[in-house]
Amino acid sequence: MLSFAESVGWKMQRQEESVVQQFCQEIGVRRRVLKVWMHNNKHNLSKKSNNVNNNVDVSAENNDINKANGGNLASSP
Repeated sequence: MLSFAESVGWKMQRQEESVVQQFCQEIGVRRRVLKVWMHNNKHNLSKKSNNVNNNVDVSAENNDINKANGGNLASSP
């Protein structure tokens, strides 16, 4: 449900109603249950997934900076 909620932007819009209905049938929940789950989990789960993505980005930037400094962790002033 998390990946579906992220793919629809944590909103159930009318133009995507057929996609929502199909998803609900596939996983065996009612539309209302999905809507309540999305409402209850929007802030906590979307922040966690953003934090994971941000941490990966920061690690990549730190690796790039470390390589630019010739492998030295401390940069010269």
